[in-house]
Amino acid sequence: MKKILLIALFFTTFGQSHAKEFTAGGMEPFWSLNLKQQHDNQYQAVLSYPNETGITTIEATVERFDHRDYTTYQGQGSNGKPFSIMTAEKPCVSEGKGDTLSHLVIVNGFEGCGGNVLINSDDNEQADNYRNSGQSTHKKTAHEKAKQLNTLGFRLYKQGKYQQALPLFYRASKTDSRYALAQYNLACTAAMIARRNQCFQDEELSHLLALDSITAALKQSIMLDPKRKSKSQTDPDLAQVRQTYPYYRDILHYSPDNDRQLRQMLENINWSQAGGFYPHQGKPARILFDSDSVTTINNKGLQRTGRYSLNNGLITLTFTSENYGRQQITGRLLDNDGTFRGVLRFSGAAKANVLPFDEYTTDFTTPNCNEN
Repeated sequence: MKKILLIALFFTTFGQSHAKEFTAGGMEPFWSLNLKQQHDNQYQAVLSYPNETGITTIEATVERFDHRDYTTYQGQGSNGKPFSIMTAEKPCVSEGKGDTLSHLVIVNGFEGCGGNVLINSDDNEQADNYRNSGQSTHKKTAHEKAKQLNTLGFRLYKQGKYQQALPLFYRASKTDSRYALAQYNLACTAAMIARRNQCFQDEELSHLLALDSITAALKQSIMLDPKRKSKSQTDPDLAQVRQTYPYYRDILHYSPDNDRQLRQMLENINWSQAGGFYPHQGKPARILFDSDSVTTINNKGLQRTGRYSLNNGLITLTFTSENYGRQQITGRLLDNDGTFRGVLRFSGAAKANVLPFDEYTTDFTTPNCNEN
């Protein structure tokens, strides 16, 4: 995933904290605050920060109180607890290269900064233009908002906090649907969470962990930025995704009718017993391809090795043993049989004692969040 260099917190303010609108934020746990004046000394406040199940948002109507060296805003939050903001017009050092903001801000125990326009390193020239012109207001575009969310998510991702990062990447991808990096980060982070078999209480976020959702985000990122196709082929975050048929079909555009491409799919995809039947004891049956050899593993872990050949998409398996002599079975990799997206089918193989099971499909860990 692309490493993003931060200059600072990139939170925009609209003048001083007494203005009609004021925003601020901080790191650890990467919170943000929006404060809008309703009338006189009353303001509407919205505090947001990520947690393990998504984004926590607390709203409050607060009253402003001016003191000698600072200003406070007091009220009750939508969670039923007191809501308190303190802003001080003093330099506040943010992360990055020592840049400072004009306000120290403390919200319900969260400490951070509000002040001048400070944004990503990609936008240095724009930031300099604002500083040089003396402007202190800047209406963020959808892309700038998406970049902010993506950067916050990336910092969480770098700490291994994937469940906290995913909602931010998701919001970034929704804020700017043409932001390739957010789509790519969304796919990578969802794949990491799925690999760990973790879930979300939020049903919408849980759907992001499905293989189809991960592949769709990855496909969108490549459509927007074709360079991400080659990146996806080596990115360790996507290692499990690369072992699936949807990756080869939707991302690499491989065809089961092309023998060269079919051989790569047979060798690189993790093939496991398909269907709703699983043994009460043991593990699902598997089939492994390597060069011209094929190995089957039944539910009890017993292995059998043979040879395979390809001819215009037709897969021929050949096994030789003392008990059964020479056995041969043919099958195909079907793109879609109505149940599975990509299934190896060897009709009659189990009945003829050639294979432990007739059908094999992509083995991808999708968390069963309905049971949590």
